[in-house]
Amino acid sequence: MSDTVSEPHSELPSSGLIGSSLEESKYKPDFQVLDRYQKYSAELLRLSLLGIAGYGYIIKEVLNVCDAKEIAMRQAVLDYKWMLMCGVVALGMSSGLALAHRGLSSESIAYLIAFLRASGQTAGIEHNGRAEKEKAGFHWYLKVSGRCLIASAVCLGAGSLFIAATFACILWTAK
Repeated sequence: MSDTVSEPHSELPSSGLIGSSLEESKYKPDFQVLDRYQKYSAELLRLSLLGIAGYGYIIKEVLNVCDAKEIAMRQAVLDYKWMLMCGVVALGMSSGLALAHRGLSSESIAYLIAFLRASGQTAGIEHNGRAEKEKAGFHWYLKVSGRCLIASAVCLGAGSLFIAATFACILWTAK
């Protein structure tokens, strides 16, 4: 057994950025903004899933009926099934886009941290190239996650309008 103790990770190349230190003040505001946007997307996800569950419950209640007035309501549901389907699809898309936003926005912050670490290094030109790649990745993920968040909100609104319109038509028809 050797008496010499090697330094941990001494075999790793010196160009690695994982162990480099980073001041918290450089990324803390971005994490706070990320947290607020992710809470918003979580709320969009919650509302869209609640809308889908509400659709399922009401359809189950309407289709399991026996008296004459309720049979008219069942027929109205079947008459407006395309509106029902469009509403469920819109709410499903809202859920998927909210989840996509959460993943993409987290990835954008990972690119931001990598960019800050790479731009903080002054040892060589390869770090500058790495910093530019990380910056480009950050901007791409940030842009796409923002679009997913907007699209999720639009789909939630569309799904909600389809719910309201469908049930207004069903109640009007089944009178």
